[in-house]
Amino acid sequence: MYIIAQGTVHMLSPNEKKVLCVLEQDSYFGELSLYVNTKRLTSFVSATFCLIYILDRPTLNNILKAFPHLDSTFRRFGKESRFFSES
Repeated sequence: MYIIAQGTVHMLSPNEKKVLCVLEQDSYFGELSLYVNTKRLTSFVSATFCLIYILDRPTLNNILKAFPHLDSTFRRFGKESRFFSES
């Protein structure tokens, strides 16, 4: 998961020829990777200089070991993802 602290990122179409969405400070993307093993659905490219924080699955697992009460919060966060599907 990537959290944009500064800058602008473009979400691109599968053929990478069209900008589908513009993400700016305090936006995030890639959250689906924290919950399921799946192929990346879209590409993202920096449109300006960016400062981006990364939260990977091993780090999230370490956080949840230390703070197990946060598990339900992260699961709810994942289900509220723009791309989450329980199918």
